[in-house]
Amino acid sequence: PLPSGEFPRAYREMLEAVDAGVGQVVATLAELGLRERTVIFVCSDNGAYAWVGSNGPFRGQKGDLHEGGHRVPAFAHWPGRIAPGQVTSVTAMTMDLLPTLLALSGAPRPAGLRVDGVDLSGVLLRAEALAPRPLFWRDADQKAVRQGAWKLVAGREQVELFNLADDPAEARNLALPQSDLVRQLQKNLAAWERDVQPSGSVSTR
Repeated sequence: PLPSGEFPRAYREMLEAVDAGVGQVVATLAELGLRERTVIFVCSDNGAYAWVGSNGPFRGQKGDLHEGGHRVPAFAHWPGRIAPGQVTSVTAMTMDLLPTLLALSGAPRPAGLRVDGVDLSGVLLRAEALAPRPLFWRDADQKAVRQGAWKLVAGREQVELFNLADDPAEARNLALPQSDLVRQLQKNLAAWERDVQPSGSVSTR
């Protein structure tokens, strides 16, 4: 562990190094004449630790399944293909990158390969809407499912339900008045866990 006060500085230096590294990659692509043939994605897999950065109005931090733990911006840049200045509220996940890159490059999906993500090329190139889909998360202590504006967060001792359209900060637990919806989302979550369970493994939860 870093001494008190050192982590924020180390975190800032890490981000500055990433920023400089991305700049070097972009400059090299331009020098080689490959910039217009290359799509660049910049994204994170989690929010900031509360003591290092701000997750805006969202609850939680890195390692948490509330919005502050995983709601982060992402950027895609491809000169001449992705229109500049576009902003979308589409919710995507890093597992969407593989099918998106396959579609953008025209590469076929390997036979027999199961892909959990979806192709975002229509969103990026034509500003299309994404078909509704449930999203799932899981860590050692919590599981979560999002269906439309509704999000269920289930811990070992508590179940929470939020409407992110009305309550993006996840401040009001609606699990009791929406008990039927809670049961349905729990069923959906259990079905997803069975679906992704490795063959021959046994769940301990």
